[in-house]
Amino acid sequence: LVCWGTDTGVYRDQIRHYWGCDPYEFLAITEGGILAMQSWTREGMTFVPGTNFLEFIRETDAMASNGTGSSELTTCLLDELEPGERYEVVITSCVGMPFLRYRTGVLVDVLATADEEAGIALPQVRPCGRVHDLIDIAGFTRLDEGTIAAAMRDAGLSPFTWTARREYEGPDPVLRVYMERNGRDETDVQIALHRSLLDRDNYYRDLQEMLAIRPLRIAVVESGAFRAYASDRRARGVDLDRQSVPHINATDEAIEELMLTSRALTEAAGVAAAPTLAS
Repeated sequence: LVCWGTDTGVYRDQIRHYWGCDPYEFLAITEGGILAMQSWTREGMTFVPGTNFLEFIRETDAMASNGTGSSELTTCLLDELEPGERYEVVITSCVGMPFLRYRTGVLVDVLATADEEAGIALPQVRPCGRVHDLIDIAGFTRLDEGTIAAAMRDAGLSPFTWTARREYEGPDPVLRVYMERNGRDETDVQIALHRSLLDRDNYYRDLQEMLAIRPLRIAVVESGAFRAYASDRRARGVDLDRQSVPHINATDEAIEELMLTSRALTEAAGVAAAPTLAS
């Protein structure tokens, strides 16, 4: 069963349950075709070396230059990747596409320098999002969609109906996660998700242990708000890729529309539950 996308790991258990096998993952983009794929071990991915000449920009440099158009960036090659680091993939197309050096915006985690079980002596990677799809908190931790979704699942929360972004309380950055009402106490939900993030992300844990910062904030919206948001935009003819609230870094306009949708659902539920007077 072939799958792709940064959220495949979130759905892995469900895929195994309903399809009876683990997904076989690969990384592909329109501009460069298939960039990397898993071996039979179903662990990290190995870059396909023949279709593109591959270069890599360290995450810190990629984030610093994002949107600036800077060309003063240093790249490294495949054999220079370091486990535990993240890099943006840069390609120069060799087959089937215009000869072009191109920043893909795709970020990968480097898991290891080789897949010893499969006998592959090339770096093993895992896609973790795009340069603009990271939430930077205090320049110290950068959370991606997969990490937050996995933490939601670990905390017993829906890994599907949520959106998260950086906001500010005065001068201080916070991680605001909008999620649907689920019957659990809001404080308990915040504690559970905070603990899951501590377990999932070392840099998030360092925020608390080294800087005494607890950035997580929860904003609860009405149950069904995300689906109603998408349904309304679909009915208005909004393009398919813009119908749902993005999981990471939604715009102010999207959040405002989501909150309006939530309030409308709350008011409708109140009207439906209101007692009627007998005539």
